[in-house]
Amino acid sequence: MKKPDASAEVTEFKIEQGIPVWGRSGFTLKYPFREMKVGDSVFIANRAPSVMHSSLDYAKRCMGEPGVKFACRTVDGGCRVWRIA
Repeated sequence: MKKPDASAEVTEFKIEQGIPVWGRSGFTLKYPFREMKVGDSVFIANRAPSVMHSSLDYAKRCMGEPGVKFACRTVDGGCRVWRIA
């Protein structure tokens, strides 16, 4: 197979300024983790803690508060999430 000639392909990129980063300032979460204060908990029906870990990790990254921590445990009918820090 013949390798394409790099000099035959001209690609131009336009560098732009002042474009906001998509999704960072107005993100939405499926669960109310953002509104939770330390000591609050929420019951999530029909979910195992293993399923919730990615949602919790996303919430911690997007909340922008250092040291935010959650605990998640299996309970009858789903799981319960606590904000612990």
